[in-house]
Parts: sequence; structure tokens; C-alpha cells
Amino acid sequence: MCCAPSRSPPAELWRREQRTEWRLPAVVGDALLLTDEFARPTCVDARGGKELWVYEELGEGDTVAAVGALPPDRFALLTETGALHVVDARSGDRTVARALRTDIARGATALARTGTAGLLLTGSTLHGFGLDDARLIWSTPALGLDACWTRRPGGVHVPVVAGGLLLHWKDGVTLTALDPRTGRSRGRAQQFEGTGPAQCPPAVAPDGATVYAAAGRACAALRIDREGPDRNTHPHSSRPPSPPSRPTPSAGTPARAARPCWRSTDDPTGAPFTTAYS
Repeated sequence: MCCAPSRSPPAELWRREQRTEWRLPAVVGDALLLTDEFARPTCVDARGGKELWVYEELGEGDTVAAVGALPPDRFALLTETGALHVVDARSGDRTVARALRTDIARGATALARTGTAGLLLTGSTLHGFGLDDARLIWSTPALGLDACWTRRPGGVHVPVVAGGLLLHWKDGVTLTALDPRTGRSRGRAQQFEGTGPAQCPPAVAPDGATVYAAAGRACAALRIDREGPDRNTHPHSSRPPSPPSRPTPSAGTPARAARPCWRSTDDPTGAPFTTAYS
């Protein structure tokens, strides 16, 4: 059964039932993509429940491992044999399909979009793929789906992004800031050795500029601004980070070009040191 409540307490707007169980959905605008164990991807109007289209381009006997939203107008479907389909959300037409040469981890796979890149996290590997050709562009180790991507209500996983960078646990003690277009780490990876492994994704504050990451007994605060992320680490402490002061250029002096960086305040003198991105 799939139903859509309108308010709390919920008043049912529409209901859709079938003999098989629904799997995790994906939403793009007013288009809701549903799949079941027999691999019949069906798109309905999220507001009224009316069926819009059924996708029938999967291989014979193939089943869907994961679906994802590629806003503003596409869905991604990944089959258990490793075929990636990109589908127009309005018409249901396939824009591209490609067989990926990678193992698919059943139950530990998710798809998403960040900027101009598609993302596929499956098992212990994160891939970036092209939205127009579904070709894998880069790959990097990953701690795992539950530790790297935030789980939203309904069970959908989404990547953690701040300042255009993908905040990513490479393993249990290594936090990286990746360019989603290339998969390259921007600046020095941050280590949390000796405090215990990370078990949950970083969290972005409502201001969209502060990110908190925890690994074992350490918590790090990452401030994202026009010049990039400033990292303040406070093991065993709940003291929030203070935003660093920045000099104002004098009249006639050109502003310094923005260079993203990690800035740590662990130095006992209190003087931050900076590692610029490459």
C-alpha cells in the first residue's frame, strides 16, 4: 500500500495498492517513482496518485536495486546486474542506459545528484557518473551507506554537501571534502585516529555553512564560507566554534582570490594554520 497524507493528524489524499511490496521511492518535483520486487517502475502524480507512466526498458528478468532522484527532471534506476538507466521524469523515456562494471551491494546502495554529477554509493565504494552518458567518471573508497549519507524520513539516503563539496568518510577515521565532478579530495584529509571510528554522516547546520562530524569521542566543526571550509576540532567538548575574523581590504586594494582551505584551531598557541586546496 502507498498513501499520501495531507496534514497531521493525516487525512488521506490517495491510496495505491498492489499484491507485491513497494520498495524505496524517489521524488522529482510532483513525480513519484515507485518500484516493486518484480521490477515494474511506475511513476505517479505525487499529489493525486494518478499513474503517469510505467518504465518497461529493463532487461528481461532484471530487478531494481536502487532508484534515485536526479533533479530537476530525471530519475536514475540501477538494476542488480549493474545496468544504470537515466529516465525523463515527465515522459518516462530513457535518456541513456549503460552497463556498469562494478559490484552492486544489495540493500546498501543509493543514487543521488550533486551539482553536475551523479553519485552512486554501493557497498564500500562511491562512484561519480555522468548525467548525460551514465558513464562512471571516478571511484573512491567509502565507509558505507549509513555512515556516509544521511537517512531521511521514508528511508531515502542523501549525500552531505556544503559549499559545493561532498563531505565523505573514506574510512572510519578519514574525513574528506571531495569535488563531486572529479572525486578529488580538496585539501588535506582530516584524521580522527585514536578516538574511535565514525558511525554516522556529518550534519549540516540550518545556516548551511557549518558542518559537524563525529568519530568516536571527537567532534569536528567545519565552517564553510566564500573562502572554503574552516575546521575547528573540539574533542570531549561541546563548545561551539567561533567564526574566524577576516581583514577588510583597504580602498584600492584588490580582494584576495577565494581559496578553499581547512583551518584547524588545535594549535596550542591559538594561531590557526591553513592547508590550501590543490
